Amino acid sequence: MDILDLPQVEESRRMVCVCNWSIRRTWKGVRLATIIEKAGVSNTNNYFLKQISVGTKEKGVYESTIPLEDALSRNALLVHSVDGAPLPMEQGYPLRLFDFGLYGYKNVKGLSILEVTDIYELGEWERRAGYDKDGIIRPKKYWMVDLKGWGFAEKPGEMTDF
Repeated sequence: MDILDLPQVEESRRMVCVCNWSIRRTWKGVRLATIIEKAGVSNTNNYFLKQISVGTKEKGVYESTIPLEDALSRNALLVHSVDGAPLPMEQGYPLRLFDFGLYGYKNVKGLSILEVTDIYELGEWERRAGYDKDGIIRPKKYWMVDLKGWGFAEKPGEMTDF
């Protein structure tokens, strides 16, 4: 099944980097809920989504695990385009899962495999940089690249006020 044959959505949403910057862009792809439904997964409670990258010789393969029910509740997307063009390499070409309530490091670039699992494990960046396993965006001040100014996120999770 080709991801482009599935129902497409286009949404203006803000991604946030753990290094205190954020940008709102127009993302296009398929809802994770559509993929989960097509895969026949009916019980999502207490399950996790393991993401595995395509990988490179230089950097190897990356992985990250997120709670499946949380990603579904935040309308996560499998993104293939941004601002009307295919994802560039630095954003995750050819495909990237985006749960916009999580910092970018929890959303594997160059996605090759999604696996529903009952194991919630540390991902690449939790091991390498010591980032939080849950990856939830924290209330604090972020540089809004698109707005060219600082903004304070009042609550954890997806930033929708800017």
